[in-house]
Amino acid sequence: AALQNTTLPKAWWDADREAILCSPMAADARNLTLQSLPVALSFATFSTQSALKQRGQGEGWVLADPDGFEEDLCQETLTVVVVPEEDNGFAILRLDKSGGSVIGRESLKRCIKMAEDRWSAWESVLRER
Repeated sequence: AALQNTTLPKAWWDADREAILCSPMAADARNLTLQSLPVALSFATFSTQSALKQRGQGEGWVLADPDGFEEDLCQETLTVVVVPEEDNGFAILRLDKSGGSVIGRESLKRCIKMAEDRWSAWESVLRER
């Protein structure tokens, strides 16, 4: 939502200062042009597996939109950023996965599908603004 209201100041390179300068005048600013609205969805995996249990005895869950407390308890995180494409599909702008191997191929597909569904929900809200 913030990107829709973003204005960029007029900027130029000043060779004497060897720096980029920006105009302080709001009249020189221009609106940021967006081709589409990117939406990010984050995930984290929580597992009860431990070194004291035999392999396969632990359970695991993939949490959507974890808060800071939940993320601290999780071993792996995933962030998916999607935008719509012209053919009514979606493009993945970014896929960032770190911390483990709990999220496999099938879980990854479900997370991407949830991110696409989330974009549809956010799109209607953001367009109303």
